Amino acid sequence: MKTIKFNLLFSLFFCIFAVGCSDKDEIPVDADDNYITSVVLSVNDKTYEAVIENNTITVTVPYTVSLDGAKASFDYTPSAKIFPDPATITDWNTERTFRVTSYNGTINDYTYVVVKDEIRSEGNVELKTPSEVAAFIESGVTIIKGNLIIGSNAENAEIINDITGLSILKEVEGNIIIKNSFTGGTLTGLDNITSIGGLLIGSEENPLQDTSLEMISMSKIKNVTGDIQIYGSGASIIEFKELEKVEGNVIFNENTKLTQISLPLLKETGSLEFKVLPREFSSISVPNIVTVNGNLSIESIYGEVETAGMRFFMGNTELKSIEGFDKLTLVTGVWSIMNFDVLENLPKLQGLNQLGGVFIRQLALIESLDISNVSFTSSSPTHPCITIEYCNKFNNLITKEDLTDVDVRIISLNTAVKTNFTKINNFYYNANIDTFESSLQSITGNLSIIQMSGQSSKNTIDLSGINSIPGYLLITGSSITSVKASNLKSIGGQSILQVGVDAILDFPSLTTVCCASSPEYIEEDLLPGSPVKNIEWGSFTVFLDGAITDSFFPVLSHIGGTGLTLFRIYESASFPSLEVIDGSLKFGMTTDFISSDHLKFPKLLKLSGVHFDTVRKFSDYTFFKKFIDDGQITESNWKIENCTYNPTYQDMKEGRCKPAE
Repeated sequence: MKTIKFNLLFSLFFCIFAVGCSDKDEIPVDADDNYITSVVLSVNDKTYEAVIENNTITVTVPYTVSLDGAKASFDYTPSAKIFPDPATITDWNTERTFRVTSYNGTINDYTYVVVKDEIRSEGNVELKTPSEVAAFIESGVTIIKGNLIIGSNAENAEIINDITGLSILKEVEGNIIIKNSFTGGTLTGLDNITSIGGLLIGSEENPLQDTSLEMISMSKIKNVTGDIQIYGSGASIIEFKELEKVEGNVIFNENTKLTQISLPLLKETGSLEFKVLPREFSSISVPNIVTVNGNLSIESIYGEVETAGMRFFMGNTELKSIEGFDKLTLVTGVWSIMNFDVLENLPKLQGLNQLGGVFIRQLALIESLDISNVSFTSSSPTHPCITIEYCNKFNNLITKEDLTDVDVRIISLNTAVKTNFTKINNFYYNANIDTFESSLQSITGNLSIIQMSGQSSKNTIDLSGINSIPGYLLITGSSITSVKASNLKSIGGQSILQVGVDAILDFPSLTTVCCASSPEYIEEDLLPGSPVKNIEWGSFTVFLDGAITDSFFPVLSHIGGTGLTLFRIYESASFPSLEVIDGSLKFGMTTDFISSDHLKFPKLLKLSGVHFDTVRKFSDYTFFKKFIDDGQITESNWKIENCTYNPTYQDMKEGRCKPAE
């Protein structure tokens, strides 16, 4: 009996031991793991896979999608337990925590969140009809990856006058393009857009024909990666309250009813161009602009109008001041202001330190411009240029003294203009002048001084500070009585001096004209009309109703290029030191010369041609025979016409240099 009991106890102990050993052998390999590896939600035949990162389960769905009743598929560590059980959850719109407990009892918590995403439309969206607008609104799209095109330029296009339903839009990565069949009075419906590639309303080639668009405003736009271009709208107000940066250009052009422009937060843009502003335009506000990576243009319409039976030219008659450019520091292009009849002051530019150029035109009341803090640079191959044209009261241009790489162009109908620069590249001065006294000491290009008609009868020009002119020199004016260039030694290019009756030309140091290796010639549109049809302007031309005395050009020794031309020289022409004329001597339109004795070239050794026309009393050409005899003057370069005696080349070779007695 005892033996039986012992055997039973032994068997029971063995079974327990065996079972214990079996359980220990079956502990899972992932007993320490407690991870969720995948979550997928399914609703309305669509699936949304979660992103799991840093113990956060993020499910992203379109903002129009509800996850109520969604089916969930969770993958997690097989030996672990999860709470709550995903199979028991129906509200998947709510944030919650899932706890995963490993086989060995360690805990790992996951946070489940839902992100409501925008609905994106790939490519361009073109809405040419009201029905297409309605269908697009129904789609719920909030982000357009391409362009948004509203309307059509076709002749029979359907009118679109309501886009308020587009208020669901938040972003257009391409351009918003408004075409002619859109006739809504405003852009209401685009107010919630915060980012666009660009805004194009009309174009330079096809400006907006319908003028019903009365106000252009997108109140939430901050940054634009492309252009804002508005051509031909009927808007009276253009306003972008939150706009801070435009990577492209801002261009408002030919908006015929525009009265106000407001860009209160704009700091940086490409070109900023307000062009063909109407005469009624009255207010511009860009108070925070700092950088313009292009041109800055404020230009009104200018043209002929009729009032009370009288016709005259008129620009803008409303804008009296331009405020709000105090913070501007950089304009890489040209700053231009044009055609404002009642503008009393220019913007305050005390912070501006770099410009690509200045163009001011038809500002009736502006008297001066101070840009003395500005340095000029240009991204183009040409030099930066300061241009002042037809500003009736303008009399003072203040700049840095050194404008070595800058061109200055001044056209003034009524007043002389004072300048303070001492160094310049090209200088063009066309004005009513009594006395031209320049501070110029150095010029690296061309110098043009042109006197307009209607001045006093005696005008003087003083260029005493200049030692050389590498380019050309052009001085014209029928009332100029004196030109003083005491220290000028050389003119590298062409020179034309067309002055008044009995004018004094004081060039005591001038030795060479047009002898540069590549001499500059005066542009054809600047050349005055030749008084003799068949005689061209020479590389050095003197047009003087009087005599050229020994004191005018006492040390001039070499004239290069096409040669020397003389017009309307009376009594005599003397060049006491002239040795070389590389081209021809051309002489025309005078009555007092009788013989070569009146032409005084005592040291002349080189002359390549002679052309006289309308030197009516001239009859003795003996002086020129030696240049024919030694072969310098050939038959093709000898031409005498409309004079008292007109010898041919053969006449000269055979000694008939004057009429037979």
